[in-house]
Amino acid sequence: MLRSVLNASNAPFPSRPLLLCSALLAAHVQAQAQAQAQGPAPSPVITATDSRPAAFELNWSPVKMPTGQKTAFLGAHYMVAVNEDWGLGPAAYGAAKGEFGGLFTVGFNVQRRFRITPEVHLAASLYAGAGGGVSSDKVRAGGGLMLRPELSLRGEFGNWYAGVGVSHITFPNGNGNIKDTGVAFTIGRMDRFLSFNPSDSGSPGRAGDRTGMGFDEIALSAGVEKPRTGSRTRGGVPLTGRKGKAGGDLRQYFGDGSSWWGLEASGAASGGHDGYMEILANAGQDWGIGSERLRIGGQLSFGLGGGGDMDTGNGWLVRVGPTLRWITPWGPTLRLDAGYMKAPWGNY
Repeated sequence: MLRSVLNASNAPFPSRPLLLCSALLAAHVQAQAQAQAQGPAPSPVITATDSRPAAFELNWSPVKMPTGQKTAFLGAHYMVAVNEDWGLGPAAYGAAKGEFGGLFTVGFNVQRRFRITPEVHLAASLYAGAGGGVSSDKVRAGGGLMLRPELSLRGEFGNWYAGVGVSHITFPNGNGNIKDTGVAFTIGRMDRFLSFNPSDSGSPGRAGDRTGMGFDEIALSAGVEKPRTGSRTRGGVPLTGRKGKAGGDLRQYFGDGSSWWGLEASGAASGGHDGYMEILANAGQDWGIGSERLRIGGQLSFGLGGGGDMDTGNGWLVRVGPTLRWITPWGPTLRLDAGYMKAPWGNY
């Protein structure tokens, strides 16, 4: 698989709107001349002061399908505190067990926490998202709406916490018939969401830590995959055609900037496999070749994927391969990746 990625995370933006009126332009020039005559006034540096508690959670929810087959949904939440008790943020779920790889939904999760002891809290959550993927006459996601209420008890260990609870997964829209109640397991890490006040927009800023969700790079990607011998559809038909993909990823660099971890999501864009989607976590390392701006290295990725009549089994995917990164003098970064991907429990 080859992918070319253009990162526009450092693209410059205008610092002030264009002045289209000649009268306003003249007044602006006159004001600048007066300011220069009086000497430059130092611009105040604004520090990031708006810090809210945040949390990243993973949970595992076993589900019994209408056919009697067993699967499980792996969920990921990122929540920012609205106040002392409530949190809200984006979330995603994907099938990660059985033969339902490719069943995904993306949405939002809201959570209310009740403090029981200094190290124990009770959490009531509600996830609402939309998606779909694998379906048949007996297993249908209906209109794609997924609801997941949960009640769980968690113990805290420093910045980490883990717990167990009860969750109910249902696809109520349209003709959906996937629903089950069962035990859910959660592991999470408490963090903070650091940001600047909106009233400070346009001022020079300084922060001692990453702001926002903590990612350093936002990238768009496009590429192509060629299935190898042995790849099959869910009906057993060999896969031979190429599949075009498009998506994006988020990266956070650490160390001296040569190591990273990140999240990646992409879907089928051509090749007759509409409905295919994958969500991967990745980590990598690269080294400068002749220049610190031109870097070669490797990357390992794993996650969930499926749909588009592709047999990925329970949905787990693993990918490994080289990566080439060019940090341009103008700010954006261009990346070219190659990789070998496999569904360990499927025929892809």
